[in-house]
Amino acid sequence: MTDKIKEHIETLLRDAPRTRRTVDLQEEMLASCLDKYADLIASGKSPDDAYTTVIAGIGDVDELLGNARGRTMDRRLLGPMSSSLWSLVVLGYLCLGFLFNLWHPGWLIFLFGALLQNLLTAAFTASGRRKGPLTGALYISATIVFLIFGFGTSKWAVACLVFMLAVAIQQILRFIIIWRDAS
Repeated sequence: MTDKIKEHIETLLRDAPRTRRTVDLQEEMLASCLDKYADLIASGKSPDDAYTTVIAGIGDVDELLGNARGRTMDRRLLGPMSSSLWSLVVLGYLCLGFLFNLWHPGWLIFLFGALLQNLLTAAFTASGRRKGPLTGALYISATIVFLIFGFGTSKWAVACLVFMLAVAIQQILRFIIIWRDAS
């Protein structure tokens, strides 16, 4: 089982840049996991249960490295992109108002801007910390659907059901994430 623990740690750090920090982290993680495994075996746990406990206790390697794998751009770009996004949103609102006289429904563009900002934040956030931006994106989307359906049909009571649907979607996604992390 100690070889399986070593293989698992190597797999977790496979995509990380090979720096001194990564090598030190890998050695530290391996030593810690092997010590914990030995302690669990000594306390009477079966090898399989001890292995499962050790692997489950490793946690988020991205946070340990300070490096979120899978991000396509550097997080430092998020600030300038966010500023540019809101400049474009205001410009879009003004264009809708002045060119098409859509001042009243044009304010919906600010909700779309908030949705886009939440999605951008989620794209630049480490996988273990994406819950906030994605939840924000879900509820902003629900608000957009609520307003469009409500104004379009004047059935506001029915439109409120979209928020119950958003809660259900949030809980389903939470279940999927927990289930995926457990397996």
